[in-house]
Amino acid sequence: MLDLEIRSNYNINEDLDEISTADLRYLLVPALLGDLYLKLCSEERIDVVTISKVYLLNYLERCKMYGLLKQDVNPQSSSEATSSSSHKSLEELANERQAKITRYKRMKEQEKQIKASVTFL
Repeated sequence: MLDLEIRSNYNINEDLDEISTADLRYLLVPALLGDLYLKLCSEERIDVVTISKVYLLNYLERCKMYGLLKQDVNPQSSSEATSSSSHKSLEELANERQAKITRYKRMKEQEKQIKASVTFL
């Protein structure tokens, strides 16, 4: 990746229109590397996630630099938002699971009653 950065044909002062069509694919390299790192199975998962985060943030910064992204890239605010939304999602998931268990038990009880009434007839 560093070698690609050194040889990079990209300039901070360029617009997206000034990049040649053949070189556009290299804009995706950090995003692809970040995605591939996330797919690694390693015992040191936190290191893999950290490296992947660096690549993905690099990609987002490039998109912002070329005007493809209007939002500001701020990793602290996104991690805080993710942690608060994960709390909500965990609670929601627990409630959904409990509702499914209750529904399943109710269905099993109804099936049991139907079988009992069929054998009674």
